[in-house]
Amino acid sequence: MVGHFEARRLAEYFGLNQQIHEGILVVARNEILMVQYRSLATQVRRAWFVADMTARRCNK
Repeated sequence: MVGHFEARRLAEYFGLNQQIHEGILVVARNEILMVQYRSLATQVRRAWFVADMTARRCNK
């Protein structure tokens, strides 16, 4: 993950981050937590996209 972050490979970084968190949820076997995570993850992915696009515009 650190390598992806340092190399600015944000798609790979966020993808791995998501895999780690989803793995934790699978092990936890907590359906309520999984539902909450899925709801929040959608919003977070949208924020990551907007933040990335904003950063790209500012760096040009």
